[in-house]
Amino acid sequence: MLKQMRALVRAVAPRVTEKISYGVPTFVLNGTYLVYIAGWKNHVSLYPVTAGVKRELKAAINPYHKGRGTLQFPLADPLPKALIKRILKARVSEVMARDT
Repeated sequence: MLKQMRALVRAVAPRVTEKISYGVPTFVLNGTYLVYIAGWKNHVSLYPVTAGVKRELKAAINPYHKGRGTLQFPLADPLPKALIKRILKARVSEVMARDT
């Protein structure tokens, strides 16, 4: 699933760079952290869930929202690729708005 998540990030934001931060793969766009992804025993996590992402996609992300700024996608379920793309596009918009 991590490979699929990486591919989705690169498809939505092809100019990202990848590094390790806090021990997990981290994607940076224009010098700003875009998202972090992490693989766990039972799920894959996507961070951060910002206030803007919550406002824009609240109903869609609610089943996956765990904790303050984390989405967890169970390994037993198919990865919701369309939703993840929407989340990533929202994050790209947030990052790009900061640069203007």
